[in-house]
Amino acid sequence: MAVSTLLGYCLVIDEDYQKAGYKMLPSKGGKDRITASFSLLYAAMLIPMGIIPTYFGWCNNLTLVIMVLCGLMMLVQAIVLFIKLDNKAARGLMFGSFVYLPIVLLALIIGKI
Repeated sequence: MAVSTLLGYCLVIDEDYQKAGYKMLPSKGGKDRITASFSLLYAAMLIPMGIIPTYFGWCNNLTLVIMVLCGLMMLVQAIVLFIKLDNKAARGLMFGSFVYLPIVLLALIIGKI
């Protein structure tokens, strides 16, 4: 998740960092499909990672549902970024991850209780 957040943030501020001479994105092309595909890959990995705690019995089924739904939310935002490739979509992914993390962490805590 943190990587998706970072990539979304980097897409938003990439131009400022380029002016200062820093490379923030994994692709040399800057805001391109390669960078968006990294976000898409990382967001897609959130879904199987959300299944693991319940699979091993660390959490209950409610945690599973919450984590998979949140992973799907991130995946949809990453797909939108991949299609549109603009700052608005990058901000959507970034702010979506700000919502994702506390919800998932709370679900893990509540599911363990």
